[in-house]
Amino acid sequence: QQYQETIREWIETCGDQPGVAEALYFYQDVLLVLWVLDLEPARPVLERCWAENPRGGCPWDPVVKLRTLFLAVLVGQPSLNKWAADLAGSRILRVLAGIEQDRERMIRAGRDPGVAPTRPGVGTLYDFLHHLHDGPIRKTCEHVERPSETERRRAETPRRLARKADQPKKPARKRGRPRKGEERPLEETQSVTERLVTELDRARDLANPMDLLQRLSVILLEVAVRESGDRGLLGDVNGLVVGGDGSMLRTGAASQGKRVCGHPFDERCSCPRLYSDPDAQWGWNSHRKIWFFGHLFYEMSTSVEGHDLPLALGMAPGNGSDFTASLRVYDRFIKNLAERTDGWRIGTYIADAGHDAEPIYRYVIDRGAVPVIPLKADAPATHPLRPDLQLSKRGVPLCQAGVEMAPWGSAGKDRAIFICPVKGGKSERCPLAPEGQDDWHCRPDLRWGPTASVKVSQNPRLCPPLPRNSSRFQELYNLRSGTERSNSVKKEIFRLEAARHRRASFWLIRLHLIAVLQHAKTWVANEDARALVDELLSRSGERLAA
Repeated sequence: QQYQETIREWIETCGDQPGVAEALYFYQDVLLVLWVLDLEPARPVLERCWAENPRGGCPWDPVVKLRTLFLAVLVGQPSLNKWAADLAGSRILRVLAGIEQDRERMIRAGRDPGVAPTRPGVGTLYDFLHHLHDGPIRKTCEHVERPSETERRRAETPRRLARKADQPKKPARKRGRPRKGEERPLEETQSVTERLVTELDRARDLANPMDLLQRLSVILLEVAVRESGDRGLLGDVNGLVVGGDGSMLRTGAASQGKRVCGHPFDERCSCPRLYSDPDAQWGWNSHRKIWFFGHLFYEMSTSVEGHDLPLALGMAPGNGSDFTASLRVYDRFIKNLAERTDGWRIGTYIADAGHDAEPIYRYVIDRGAVPVIPLKADAPATHPLRPDLQLSKRGVPLCQAGVEMAPWGSAGKDRAIFICPVKGGKSERCPLAPEGQDDWHCRPDLRWGPTASVKVSQNPRLCPPLPRNSSRFQELYNLRSGTERSNSVKKEIFRLEAARHRRASFWLIRLHLIAVLQHAKTWVANEDARALVDELLSRSGERLAA
């Protein structure tokens, strides 16, 4: 409300000046988004990143600096250096960000008008990102190092040496098969996904760490996701239908690094090099069949009535996979929902075949949701624990005619039941029926024909709670493309990769800024931006007439 009132007062006072009306109409869509975007829920998170009693002059309001970054994304300026110059040359941009109004606050607080800054400089904008990364940490002595300093220092350290220094020495591993009667440690027999699920189960009752990702997640949840839920754009918040997918993100850093040795440039050497983005790795994009150097960002979103809205985000190196990235984002998101909402939870989790791993099924089911994931490869011909039960390529039980049986609800807790495909409406005629007897059934004495029940917990990957041949499964899986569309909006509409960042923290901040704006643009999708500018300028005209 304060932001809206200051905008109204400024336009009422300066709306008749040359070029103001034209500039407002030019930025009308930007103004409309910032007009409805309430950033006050982010203030508690931001204020913890600064000292309660700062020394020196009155500082910039952190909410104003956050709005300044939102404005840069909206106008399509990916460079902070150029954005500082744009703010210096455009008064209307400073007003839309709330910079001029915040400068007046500084003057009222006792700041000398001749000394008070007219706009935040490049260093101020980068310091804001560093403060957001560091959080409430205060450097009290030389032994304390902020996370942002650690990230910069790692960029100045040869990556190979940094890896060896950070990684603990592993005990010597016995080669070959174990001897008779000798058992391998559990860590050696588990897959990477299984080990991660074990770690998440151990930390199930622990809160999320208050790191950069947590601060950004809270801002996204409190500023955007909660408001979209109140507007009814997320569907049933007590049973969210959520989709997840990862996408590649090319970094602005070079994969070759920078030489620090004295060898000639035309001579190949294996000396350590400097890497400006030490978290970036080479990864394989299976969709486009190309290699890329950078990061993998994972998004969980929901698609309701044509709106694809992000709910949670995370990042991993380029050589990461959806198996582990999905579980980390999922676990952090459900903990935030439990701590900061009233009964919000995930009811259905939709993902592509890249998530087809039994630990993921068990994790999702254990957290009270239904996994909707297709098989990556054909299912075995028979159930591993029931040799008498034949399965189709989708893991659905087959009748004696070799046809997928029709799902028919459950036969109790943790047990799915399947009935005759003809009596269940999946087939019009039994393949075993004699010629000319279309109404023939193999078991006419039974109401539902031959039935088969499967215990889901035995193998939730082959026989999930929601059978893959049900109409509901296909209806839900069609919503999975919403996450891909959301990722495409970030890259194409908001020009994500044009920022050319060389730090993982900067990429993570930009991803969450865009995610919040996706919600805000959905709120104003049916509103008229020009009508808002007309209404604001009319008050200026009324003042002149008076």
